[in-house]
Amino acid sequence: MVAVKVGERQVGLAVDRLLGEQEVVIKGLGPLVGDVPGISSAAILGDGAVALIVDVPALVQRIATDRVVADLADAERGPEPLAAAS
Repeated sequence: MVAVKVGERQVGLAVDRLLGEQEVVIKGLGPLVGDVPGISSAAILGDGAVALIVDVPALVQRIATDRVVADLADAERGPEPLAAAS
């Protein structure tokens, strides 16, 4: 779990593993690639590989928005009927 703070909201992101820590120069994706939802930019690593940078604030906002929409849908449906005991 990786803890991140976006504004006043703190969340945990589930990860399989951490590969390490590096200082990198981050570059925008540019007009050729365009806007990719969930990706803010990219970096070229020391070995020449390209690493995509996750847009954590947008990800947290999307999760919060999806949760609000789901809660509103649940509220519109109303409570679940109770099952009769047999």
